Amino acid sequence: TTWSGKTIGWKLVDGPTPGRTFEHTLHSDGSIVWRAVDGAYKGASRQEKHYSAARIDDQAWAVSYLAESGHTLTVVLNFANHQAIGDR
Repeated sequence: TTWSGKTIGWKLVDGPTPGRTFEHTLHSDGSIVWRAVDGAYKGASRQEKHYSAARIDDQAWAVSYLAESGHTLTVVLNFANHQAIGDR
C-alpha cells in the first residue's frame, strides 16, 4: 500500500486507554509496529505480523491488525478533520 514506511500517531479520547497517544509504523513487509508515546506504558512497543489498509475515499483510510495479545485494532483515519474512529 501507499502506507508502507509511514508512521501515524493518534491520541485516544475514550475507550480503554483515554488520553493516551500511540504511534503506528507500517512496513513494506506487511508488519506494523505500535509504540505508546505517553501514559503508564510509555515506551512500550511491539511489532505485529500483519496489517491491512483500505482506502475508503480521498480523505479516509481504514487500518486494521490483530495483535499478538489477541486484540484486534481497527481504525478509520479521516484526514479531512484529523480524527480517528476505532474499536479494539
